[in-house]
Amino acid sequence: MPHTISSFYPPWTSSNLSKFSTVILLILMTFKFDLFSTTRHDCKNALNERQVIEKLFRNYRKIIPSETLVFSSSSKEKSAEIVTTTMTKTTESTAASTNEDTTTEKLVDTVAKGDEENGVLVSVEIHVQDVSSLNEITSDFEIDILFSQLWHDPNLSFRHLNACKKNITMEPQRVHDIWTPNTCIFNSKHSKVHSSPTDNIMFILYENGTIWINYRMSVKAPCNLDLRSFPFDVQQCELVFESYSYNHEEVRLKWFDGAAVTFMKPIILPDFDLVGFKENNFTLNYPNGLWDRLKVTFLFRRRYGFYILQAYIPTYLTIMVSWVSFCMDSKALPARTTVGVSSLLALTFQFGNILKNLPRVSYIKAMDVWMLDQNEKVE
Repeated sequence: MPHTISSFYPPWTSSNLSKFSTVILLILMTFKFDLFSTTRHDCKNALNERQVIEKLFRNYRKIIPSETLVFSSSSKEKSAEIVTTTMTKTTESTAASTNEDTTTEKLVDTVAKGDEENGVLVSVEIHVQDVSSLNEITSDFEIDILFSQLWHDPNLSFRHLNACKKNITMEPQRVHDIWTPNTCIFNSKHSKVHSSPTDNIMFILYENGTIWINYRMSVKAPCNLDLRSFPFDVQQCELVFESYSYNHEEVRLKWFDGAAVTFMKPIILPDFDLVGFKENNFTLNYPNGLWDRLKVTFLFRRRYGFYILQAYIPTYLTIMVSWVSFCMDSKALPARTTVGVSSLLALTFQFGNILKNLPRVSYIKAMDVWMLDQNEKVE
């Protein structure tokens, strides 16, 4: 006898369904009560976030931490997991307590105490939201980033307190109450922290004293423009990070192990494509000591389709039109002169129309060579 679909399901009736629903509801209510009672029991005698913050900041002083934070080089995979987890926290609300416990455990596993002679080790990470423009005239670009810093301050450890949570999300205003490495974007022309509607600052404090601060920022920074290959050029734009207040002996800057520079989406501009980036870290010798510096260089390749349509093809057509004068009677001097002069003026106009959107540079560009060659053909 072949089985039908209905034969795999019990013959539900209204009475059976009502009884079944009642049983399920009782089970869920019992489980829910047990779950809530366990949670209340776990945090019954523990301190809440407000109490922990009050105790921490009661005797806190804004001084350089005496211990440093070092990420083990053998823990790059775990560090990458922390990057992903914490960056998710910047765009979502605070996770459930179970997720917070897991994140804290991963963080503690990859943290080791270093020598205080090396200064406070600060790990830096940026997550690129968007690049809004690259301006050749002003030689700068505008970028929106999530700028993160991670360091260890033992003075803010609350392991000795019976806290209900292993990490606390602090109010943005609390950033001004703690010691910070004062890391700045050293080469920025202009920068601001977004406030929509409040300051976009994430401040998470872990129970071992690890601090994670994230800013959502808009930055305008310079580009090292080299237009010799224009319009087939590749441009470099940089962001430079440096502690403005503390030298190499007090603050050590390093890129986050794993993915220190990440992107929210592919970056495509009307005139450029972001084709890559490079991370560097080095030490500079100032008169008052050595200073750590981090640099990320973004590589932008120009999209030359516009110039093919607006410069190269029109010049070809102009040259072809100028050759019409060779087909004219040798005695038609006014007509031949008019065609030649008109072609020359058309090339000059096209050349000037392109140059007005570029900075005034003293060296010769690839476009200059092309236009001069076409002018010689007309002449």
